[in-house]
Amino acid sequence: MFEAVMTLKRRHFLYLNYLSIGIQTKQRSVLTNTYCAFELGPAPSWLQEAESTMLSADAFLMITGEYNRSVPPALSNMINHFGTNVFSTKPSGIITYSLGMGGANSRTGVSLMVQELGGIPVPMACSVANVAAKLNEQGEFHNPDSKDSIATVKFLEKVINHTAWYANALSSYRNSHGELK
Repeated sequence: MFEAVMTLKRRHFLYLNYLSIGIQTKQRSVLTNTYCAFELGPAPSWLQEAESTMLSADAFLMITGEYNRSVPPALSNMINHFGTNVFSTKPSGIITYSLGMGGANSRTGVSLMVQELGGIPVPMACSVANVAAKLNEQGEFHNPDSKDSIATVKFLEKVINHTAWYANALSSYRNSHGELK
């Protein structure tokens, strides 16, 4: 269902003219060292590329499922590879989905992780419960004219717009006043 939610997100994200980069967690090692524990150079190339991409970002849009009412291990593992230098003063929009009635629990967990790393979770939330019943594999709603589908799109767009607003505001402030020390 991740691809269905990503397709839905892409449909509503393109008009913002922001770079959307998905960092795949497939075939990645379980955390044994954080990125900052490696001397410059010996870190695996995928980790160096991920850090470079994340450092160049003004914001993050995290889209994640909820596994056992918590943050999926792959996302937690990926976030834990990096330190405050990557997340500090950068907003993170969080969109969650669940096969059941949930989604909000993983949002809380991701928000806490982002805050602990100095990031700013965007207050606007979007959780898509019963995602398999709402979306097909192409990210299209089974019933696009339903109140629930319309509300989901509205909240999805709000999270994206609020994330972009925070990114622009903080980036502008950083450019005129420097980095937070």
